[in-house]
Amino acid sequence: ASPTETAAPTETATPEPTATPEPPPPPAQEEPQEELPPDSALVEGVTGYYQSLPLSCESRSAVDWARFFGYEISELDFQYALPFTDNPETGFVGDPRAMAGGIPPYAYGVHAGPVAALLRAYGVPAEDRRWFSYDNLRWEVASGRPVIVWVISSVIGGSGVSYTASDGQTTTVAPLEHTVMVVGYTPDAVIIQDGGGR
Repeated sequence: ASPTETAAPTETATPEPTATPEPPPPPAQEEPQEELPPDSALVEGVTGYYQSLPLSCESRSAVDWARFFGYEISELDFQYALPFTDNPETGFVGDPRAMAGGIPPYAYGVHAGPVAALLRAYGVPAEDRRWFSYDNLRWEVASGRPVIVWVISSVIGGSGVSYTASDGQTTTVAPLEHTVMVVGYTPDAVIIQDGGGR
């Protein structure tokens, strides 16, 4: 390739900018109001059973939830099909026969992601959601779908702590982590299925 000759630049007059009037603002539009869920709802036909092992609440909730949608899965089969790790975001932490109340790396349990993934492996169309709003939760229930939620003990006060697993992932864990199904609500209460109790 050989260089080609380019024309020398020439000066061109640029007109002076002139002020233009500011365009009028667009007409104000109201933000669409999101419809709120009904004041009360109850999912009929949800049954639960007490968990078989001290730390198998996630498996018990999962198989009870799956049964509501027509899928039969054994609690212990589900429990032992979960991956075992030291990170509750990727698998079950500890021995499910251990005493409740510990946090990782000691016996603890599992968070929503691995539970939903295993439900999907069984053919159940489950999703895991983090920071699901209360309105969205009520919409699920009002639509006839119970929701598994991660709580502290049987829904008592408490707070989580930060934990970093051996894979480097940091998550929040809580002593007495537990799962229940939200099956209904009123303006003053949330109705949960906690294993065999409501």
